[in-house]
Amino acid sequence: TIELFESVMKLLHPYMPFITEEVYQLLNERVDGDSIVISDWPSAKEVDTTLINLGNDIQEVVTGVRNVRNEAGLGPKEAIDLKIQDSSFAKYNSYSALITKLASLSSIESVPSQVESSKQFLVGTDKLYVPVKIDVNREIEKLEKELERNKGFLIGVSKKLLNERFVSNAPEQVVAIEKKKQADAEDKIKAIEKSLSELKNI
Repeated sequence: TIELFESVMKLLHPYMPFITEEVYQLLNERVDGDSIVISDWPSAKEVDTTLINLGNDIQEVVTGVRNVRNEAGLGPKEAIDLKIQDSSFAKYNSYSALITKLASLSSIESVPSQVESSKQFLVGTDKLYVPVKIDVNREIEKLEKELERNKGFLIGVSKKLLNERFVSNAPEQVVAIEKKKQADAEDKIKAIEKSLSELKNI
């Protein structure tokens, strides 16, 4: 954290010279003559996208639980349970203490399939359940709207990738991002369709 803060001070120094120098001197023990003015400019490093994506997913889990809490009329501090489908459980279990605290949970458990009488939400294609009383018809309607939205998004991305001018002229990295969006949308559509089928069989 100190290393990161030090880099931020260096980047801000041209715009805020005096305060950043002061903070820089306080962050670490400095020898005489050591100044932010003559320090090395921060260099770009390889980004760990896996960790960033996991952080985003954890944030979505907390947001999802809070949304369920609001929809069910539960207080922000009222502890509730969170069930995560077996295939995705390990991904979040390492951060269970953080998720439990941020989402005010009483427990996080792994489950093999759909949890009856629960509110379901998706994080990517990961299925999570909060056991609260639900209106099945309302949930089906909500998922059907989400399905249509994702299908529309998939059509848009697919059209772009079918455009030969775009594929041949766009940078390789841009095309790769669009292909990943397409694959993610396809996976999410499958997950929503499966959830709809499970709800309709309740």
